[in-house]
Amino acid sequence: MDTIDHETHPIHLATGIITYFPWLLWKIILANWDVAKVILMNNSSIRPKLIRIKASQVSEVGLVAYANSITLTPGTVTLDVEGEDFLIHSLTEGSYDDLLGGEMDQRVTKLELGKFGPKTAQNPPLKDHPEDQLEKGI
Repeated sequence: MDTIDHETHPIHLATGIITYFPWLLWKIILANWDVAKVILMNNSSIRPKLIRIKASQVSEVGLVAYANSITLTPGTVTLDVEGEDFLIHSLTEGSYDDLLGGEMDQRVTKLELGKFGPKTAQNPPLKDHPEDQLEKGI
């Protein structure tokens, strides 16, 4: 039995935040630049899309951290979360490509499952979803 519940007191994230937060801040700066450039240049590179992606996090804290990280990054907004399936609006091709690249998902999962975090085997998936239900673009 854990002395501290990892969901209500996610202190296990403290060590991972040291590397994740500066990376997220850098991604926010880059996305701000991308969105500002598109707006100021008044070009046609605004290509809004709705996409569904599957998150690899195993806890609610991890899913919330991932959804919030997406929404904090300019040009992307998490619209809906159903289990580990996210519906996301992306404003530009760059933001769309970044999401499909999966780097943020991997970093949040690494943060969530860090040295003192919950292990994947200890946490069953939130829902079972057949792979054919997951769309890569709408």
